[in-house]
Amino acid sequence: MSAEDSIDAGLIIAIAAGDQEALISLYRRRRDDMYRYAYAMSRSTALAEDAMHDAFINIMEQAHRFDPARGSVRAWLVGCVRFRVLDRLRESADVVDEVMREVVSEVVSEVIEEVAEQDLAAAIDLRRSTTALHAAISELPLIFREVLVLCELEEMSYADVARLLDCPIGTVRSRLARARQHLVSKLLIPAAAVRCFETPVAPEAAR
Repeated sequence: MSAEDSIDAGLIIAIAAGDQEALISLYRRRRDDMYRYAYAMSRSTALAEDAMHDAFINIMEQAHRFDPARGSVRAWLVGCVRFRVLDRLRESADVVDEVMREVVSEVVSEVIEEVAEQDLAAAIDLRRSTTALHAAISELPLIFREVLVLCELEEMSYADVARLLDCPIGTVRSRLARARQHLVSKLLIPAAAVRCFETPVAPEAAR
């Protein structure tokens, strides 16, 4: 357990014992992580703030249930806000479509920047494919869209995403791979762009 995780875990223990100052400290430490996920999925400031408010009420009431053996405090907190966000998103398919259009914009910008460093022509071609990329990701089922947000935007480890979604790491990798393959097959984007969607080869601990 890292020093940061140890601090978070200590705050959770204090919250479970009724320490309000510990709750405030945890909020200040991790609100950005939680808000980033909530906003990336909802693209609504009001919804993201409401989800965070509800999540912290839940954290205050359920802190005693946190189990460090099942993952980091950060992953647990994102999980708490995730349920609130998804409940709201499921209420409206139109909201989900708007969310993914905005999420795609962020993913596209990041990919194009990486491609441009290696192949400017490919980056220009990919920029022209932005509209098609929006459409391609909007066709992804929610389970694949969410993995894209958690792994690519939140940069969570495969292990933490697996715990959050209550599925094997292999399933996370498979969903992410299927999402990327879907984008590639729909767009037939340049080879340089395809490489940006491939999973980096690195030790699991590094993720």
